[in-house]
Amino acid sequence: MKKTAFLFAAVLVLASCGAGKKTAQSVSDRPIVIFHDNDVHCAIDGYPIFAGARDAVLAADTAWVLTTSSGDFMQGGTPGTLSSGQYPVDIMTAVGYDAIGLGNHEFDYHTPRMLEALDGMPVTCVNFSPVGEKMTYAPYIMKQCGKRKVALVGVVTPDAMDSEAYSFFDNEGKQLYDLYRDKCYSLVQRAVDDARKAGADYVVVISHLGETDSSITSVGLVQATSGIDAVVDGHTHSVIERLEAKNKEGKSVVITQTGTQFAYVGKLVIGSDGKISSVLIPAAQAPKSAKVQHCVDSIKQIYNEIAMKPLGRSEVNLSILGADGKRIIRRGEANIGDFVADAFRIVGNSQISLVNSGAVRTNIPAGDLCFKSIIDVMPFGNKCSLLKISGDKIRRTLSRSVSHLPEEYGEFLQVSGLKYSVKGNTLTDVQVQDRASGQYSPLRDDELYTVAMSDYVLGIYSDILTEPEYIKKSYAVDYDILYDYIVNNLGGVIGSMYEKSQGRISVE
Repeated sequence: MKKTAFLFAAVLVLASCGAGKKTAQSVSDRPIVIFHDNDVHCAIDGYPIFAGARDAVLAADTAWVLTTSSGDFMQGGTPGTLSSGQYPVDIMTAVGYDAIGLGNHEFDYHTPRMLEALDGMPVTCVNFSPVGEKMTYAPYIMKQCGKRKVALVGVVTPDAMDSEAYSFFDNEGKQLYDLYRDKCYSLVQRAVDDARKAGADYVVVISHLGETDSSITSVGLVQATSGIDAVVDGHTHSVIERLEAKNKEGKSVVITQTGTQFAYVGKLVIGSDGKISSVLIPAAQAPKSAKVQHCVDSIKQIYNEIAMKPLGRSEVNLSILGADGKRIIRRGEANIGDFVADAFRIVGNSQISLVNSGAVRTNIPAGDLCFKSIIDVMPFGNKCSLLKISGDKIRRTLSRSVSHLPEEYGEFLQVSGLKYSVKGNTLTDVQVQDRASGQYSPLRDDELYTVAMSDYVLGIYSDILTEPEYIKKSYAVDYDILYDYIVNNLGGVIGSMYEKSQGRISVE
């Protein structure tokens, strides 16, 4: 896709990188302020706020200012889906970043597309390359702030090789790209050491590791290394104003994270005395950049012609959330999960469908529907296939799906055409629905069933779902399946049958 940034040359004015206008006060002992975001996921209305907060400090001309992103910006909503990530990148060009880290979701449109979209952007990543080749991006970006130097070191979670496996392996399972899981911490340490040798006074890691939920985390990184002053983190969508972890020399290192979708603007300050403080600014309290807002408005005008196409209406609220306000869809049955799974099964004409809960990103409120409504629900654009799978493999897939309970798990499966029970985090029973009678009977391990699922689910469970027998391979995109189901099967109306979840998943 041709970059749309060229269409907006008049408004894509880059913000100054580094300090503001130099005056007699631009001396080396000024504070260094690093504005940072993470996990924006196409919430493009936040960029004018983010840039506005940064520009206010630049205008005051009392500090050296840097701007960073910790990844997951290309995907997660209509702007990314309709442009394969280009619209968010164009807006980031308007903002003007000093350093950008990769997130796992930058790989969602496949690696060649990511490389194309980010061509010319200031990306840093210590642990990404084609197999057997040198690292694709710079291990760090050095910024001069008066007489001091700040090195910005990027690292992305190696878990992306599992969650976005299709971007790292070809259809025959041959590995094409690597994130160096076993070397992740040592690669960061090498970059830190090299940056220090090059004169860095401070090293800040732009991390997409998260502080929990993996064997490789930002906390683990700090504990395994030395020479890092601070980590501006991402990936887990956590709101962390300041977390301290001890490095291997026993020194405290600051870790901070802003949540997701610009809930906060991150502001890390390195004082003139070298002390580091961290503040999360509520988005509502920040000013807006008129230039970046103009860019956002221009892009919205383009994609809204498609996104706002009328689709029908929903008579009920479909939600990923439970009564406690947390994502029930990642640890139990949700009415929107039933709806999506039904769409996959009915449009695919299968006996069963399996949908990973992490693919269902937001709610559908009661009211009018447009094309944007369903893209926002399933923005990844994953293709779906129809396969024959044995009952034994279905059972083992479901067993892994529930193994993280009661914690949230993006691979937790919503289902249609079957129901299952869980005690603790152990699968206890699986029943398959007869399509003619609607009655349920036990899943038979030796029987083959037709199953509709995304190629993404097939990838993350590929060690179980080996050598699948395809009936139809990659026949439709997920959000097009929802469109087809609403328009052609539900007559344009999501009705009361989905008001509540339908008892397909029982968790004790």
